Amino acid sequence: EDEVVRLRPVVIGVGWRVLPGDRLTVAGPVDPERRHYVVATHSGVTLAPLLGRLVRSELVGGNTEETLAPFRPDRFAGSEWTPAPGRLIRTVGEQ
Repeated sequence: EDEVVRLRPVVIGVGWRVLPGDRLTVAGPVDPERRHYVVATHSGVTLAPLLGRLVRSELVGGNTEETLAPFRPDRFAGSEWTPAPGRLIRTVGEQ
């Protein structure tokens, strides 16, 4: 007869995943000369193929992808950032 072994967890960890303050992807140049480009998203696993194609088109092809227009980093310019409702900010840089 098979023996049943009961295990107890030794360590339980919780990881914090960062995401932009408005919970939307950020993708685009951060300077007018387009020398610096940022991509930040909470949905990297599901959006990676699409973001990869669109960002490549912009960086390598020199195109401006209209699909990324709502996700440009300049949407944060001149605004006060506030945390999403119900969330505590625990460390510097946590979004």
